[in-house]
Amino acid sequence: MKWSLVVFLSASVPAFAQGAPAAAPAAAAAAAPAAADTGETPTGPIQAPEPEAVERGHLGYQRYCQACHGAYGDSHGDSYDYLDVKPRDFTKGVYKFRSTPSGTLPVDSDLWHTLRYGLYGSGMPKWSGLSDGQMYDIIAYIESFSPAFYTQGRGIPITIPPEPADTPASAAAGKVVFDAMGCFNCHGAEGRGNGPSAPTLTDDWGNPIRPLNFTTGHWKSGTELRDIYKDFMTGVNGTPMPSFADSMTPQQAWDLVHYLETLMVGDGWSKGTSYGEKKA
Repeated sequence: MKWSLVVFLSASVPAFAQGAPAAAPAAAAAAAPAAADTGETPTGPIQAPEPEAVERGHLGYQRYCQACHGAYGDSHGDSYDYLDVKPRDFTKGVYKFRSTPSGTLPVDSDLWHTLRYGLYGSGMPKWSGLSDGQMYDIIAYIESFSPAFYTQGRGIPITIPPEPADTPASAAAGKVVFDAMGCFNCHGAEGRGNGPSAPTLTDDWGNPIRPLNFTTGHWKSGTELRDIYKDFMTGVNGTPMPSFADSMTPQQAWDLVHYLETLMVGDGWSKGTSYGEKKA
């Protein structure tokens, strides 16, 4: 316990983050030229966390995040051994839930969304009592753990088109997509997370990982149908869940969303509301 206290008090801004350049202003980001066509996913300009925000976020990180994610952001906090879903290792710069393409860094609003709403089915709670300013300072401190935020451009958030009509025909077309894309291999024929591959799945760090059980009516990364669409098109970095941006059209993705709605029979969702809202 004495050692843990010393670590808590001595954790500081990572060395490579000290004196790092401030984040590029939004106007500069908007005016940045398009990336050359190199076959790689285009990214925006480097937007390193602002040193002042990193300093401000230090205390908030210690208070709200360190117990799980560790003093050095490596996921090995005091709670690590007791958590089924292991905490994110911030030093890797790999984030599951983003609005940006597969393999790219998130934007700050992606991390804000996770802090504000939590992650269903994990040890990550909603930090709804924190102000936006507090959260963005903590986000800056979190980002300072990884050199990636100082050397790579952020991903460019995908465009989510308006949802087409949610009809039985769309859901039926979504069932065809579900089968064609092999979703049942992980999620099961009825979407219960019990597909034939489910027992063998691990994340990029070797931890067992369970496919989502759609029937509960809960989605891990948000409370809107557009969040389901987003996960199809961006993938879930660090897990076996790929991006389907190159293998399905926006219409097919929305059809798949509508099909998954038909599987949501639990008390986490009712048609006509945000599916994260509990049924009346």
